[in-house]
Parts: sequence; structure tokens; C-alpha cells
Amino acid sequence: MPRSSLASAAVRAWFPMVVVLLLACVARADDRPLAVFAVAGAGDAAARTRLEERVRMAAGRYATVQPAEVTAQALRSATTLGLSCDLALVECARRMGALAGAGRVVVGALEHDDTLALGLIAVDASGPAPVTQRLRLPAPGVARDAAVERLVMMLLAPERLLGRLLLDVAPVGARIVVDDVFRGPAPLRAPLTLAAGPHRIDVAATGWLSSQREVALEAGGEARVRIELERDPDAPVPVAGDERTVDDDDDDDASPGSRVAVAVFPFAASGVPERVARVMSEALAAELQRRDGLIVLSPAEVQGALAGARPACRSDARCLAELARALEVDAFVAGRAEANARLWTLTLERHDSASGAALFGAHTAALADDRTSPLTTMPDLASELFPEHEVADGAAPLDLRAFSSALAPAPLQPWMFWTVAGIGGALALTTTGAGALALVSSDPVDAGRAGAAFAIGAGATVVVLGAAGVVGVLVDWQGP
Repeated sequence: MPRSSLASAAVRAWFPMVVVLLLACVARADDRPLAVFAVAGAGDAAARTRLEERVRMAAGRYATVQPAEVTAQALRSATTLGLSCDLALVECARRMGALAGAGRVVVGALEHDDTLALGLIAVDASGPAPVTQRLRLPAPGVARDAAVERLVMMLLAPERLLGRLLLDVAPVGARIVVDDVFRGPAPLRAPLTLAAGPHRIDVAATGWLSSQREVALEAGGEARVRIELERDPDAPVPVAGDERTVDDDDDDDASPGSRVAVAVFPFAASGVPERVARVMSEALAAELQRRDGLIVLSPAEVQGALAGARPACRSDARCLAELARALEVDAFVAGRAEANARLWTLTLERHDSASGAALFGAHTAALADDRTSPLTTMPDLASELFPEHEVADGAAPLDLRAFSSALAPAPLQPWMFWTVAGIGGALALTTTGAGALALVSSDPVDAGRAGAAFAIGAGATVVVLGAAGVVGVLVDWQGP
């Protein structure tokens, strides 16, 4: 066979391979379905099968679910090959999910007290950490099916279980407590985002009769509650014109424009990494430093002032008050970052250093996979904690990029990917030119050289584009 024919054949053989590899490097979206494995544990096998069917049916509302027969066939094939294992183990579930061609798997177990536990596991080891939700099921019937639906929603779409509570409270300045958490003085600057279900509202003010109210929030719904306190007949007669405003004589905080020293303690962490809680506390301190009249000790400065020791009482107000007095600050901010399924909640309180009493509170909620959302709420949280201190004129905005990068640092910079991909693209163009020259050249020698150049260039292109694909996997494309 002439050399030109060999070169032409090489070109025809290499072109499809280069195109396929290029597409494989570019395509990064994971559209694999969700697999629901059989429910194990106690109880009748038929009852567990029915639970599995209800779980699969409910999961289909939030994800693309693999057909039951496909999942079952994959598990049977694995058993035949001797690859079966305990699906309750994360690594086993990942292995079986990969064999079934799934991106995520749901495993379930029914306990003796009729508690159903469901776990959501990403097949890729680099995916999110496994999430588990548990719910005690009522007797078989409609209520049991509804409970399974709710449990699946808690697992796959927890954001749909949230509701908004709008509070219209008088008098101005009344202290608002919801579910034993101080939310701030009336009026609140924004609606409260809370889990669906019953909630208790307590409103109190000096010289007024306190009020308690129960409200039920629906998932995805919104409730508006108006609470107007009545004057305490035994309280001193208010000054005329001040009937609907709380007397602030008992507030020792300085008026606007005065200097107030504040310490921000590192936030406690529950279900979230310590690093996340620390970055959140540093971000709040940076936002408070923009406020006029505030002298702020950041968590790092607090730790340095305490000789490098970490505060051992992150949730004990009295203990923190003692530390705050030792730091000679007027007030301090303590908080807790928590995670439930994919939901992050951040609860903050401002305390008076002298008494340790909570003066103002703030609360926010965001999905865990939205890393910038908790940071973007820092200005609102700071305003709720220190409403009498406005942002100073000319203050630079909070550098969200720096803090979000600290929350999820990119293992590699994106320019590395584009550099490698650019080199691969240049090689691909050069290889294409050599291949075209091999096809059209009439000189066998030139055609042979062009064919050899194409073969070498095609091999180099595959290697470089493969390296670009590896770099692309390591790059944090979501960015700060």
C-alpha cells in the first residue's frame, strides 16, 4: 500500500478518536440517575417492598430515578459475580451504585420501632458527604405514605420544607423570641425563614404585658402574624406621645455615634467543619468593622488576646461574658453554625458584657451547596445585631471573594486549565493541518512525512487534552 494511502487511513482512524476524547474532556455534567436500593431491616418483606416503592415514587418528584428492574438486575449481577456486600456501608453502596450506572443512591432501613432511616450517598467518592434522615412512621395507611413522602423530601429537597414568617409587632423595640431563640427587637428587618411546622412566638417589653402565640408554617408557604402588646396597668404611666415605643432606659448601650468595643467570639460548629464556622465569624467581624462607632476584636484577635487558647465556652453566655470583661469590651457576639441535611443555619446573639444578657439576635438559613449565600447576608445580620450603628461613610464593601475562597479554596487556579487546554487546541489545529496535507499531497514522500507528523501530533494532542481534563476536574469552577 502506498504511503499516501497509509497516511490517509491513519487520518481516518485518528480523527474520530480525537473528537471523542475532546468531547469527553469538555463534558463534565453528571446526568446519571438516582438509584433506590431495597429497604432492609425489620418487619415483613412485603411491607419493606411497599416502602421501597413509595420511596422510589416520592424520589421521582425531585430527581431522575433509575427503574426498579434496572437497579435490581445490577444488584443480581453483582451477587452472581461475588461482589455483593452490605449496602448499609457507604463504600459498598458507592460500589453498587457505580455498577448500576447511578450518580447517587438511596439506601433504607426499617427499624423495630417502625422508624425508617434513609441515606443519600454520592457514588463518586469526591461527592458530598452522605446525608441521613430518620422518621418514625405511623400505622400503615394514608398517614404512613404521607410520612414517607415527607422523609424523602427531607432527604432530597430540604429547601421545600422551609416557610417564611412575617411578624408585625408593636410596640417598637419589643423583644421577639421564636422557639426560645431571640430574633431581635421589633420591627424585624426581614421575614424569618424557618422549618415548616409549629412555632412559638414570645413578645415582651418593659411596661407592657407579654404575649405568646402559636403559628404553623406550611412548607414553601408564608405566614403573617400581628402581635400588639397591651400596657401593663401596674407599670408607670408612659410619657405622652410614647405609647407605642418601648422605653429604652434599661439599655446601657451607647447611643449612635458613641464608641462601643465589641468582641466577636469564634462561632460554635454543629454538623459543619470548624473552618466554616471560623470563616463565618471572621466575615461578621469584618462587616462590623465597617460600622461607625464600633471597635471590633476579630476572632483571631480574641484568640491572640487569650494567649492563643480557644474559648472553651462557645455557647455559655455567662462564661463568655467573663471572657469579654477580661478583654475589656462593652459587648460581645456569639453564634452557632449548624447543618441539617443540605441546610446551613447561622444563629447569632449580641450580649452585654456586664450582665451577659442577650440584647439582639439574628438568624439566617441557606443551602449548604450555595457557599456564598451565608456570606452575602452578613450586612443584614450586622444591622440586626447593631441597629444603632450604620455603615461608616466611605467604608469599603466587604470582600466576599476572599472569605468565600477561604470557605472553598480552589485546589488549582482556572488559568492552569485554560493554559493546558490552549496548548492542546494548538496541537489539534497543527495535527489537523498535517492530516489535511497528507490527504491532498501528490508527493508520496511529503505525504508520508505529513502522515507521520499527524500521528505524532495526534498522540501529543490526546496526552495534552487528557491532562487538561484532569486539571479541569481539580479546578473549582464555582469560584468564590
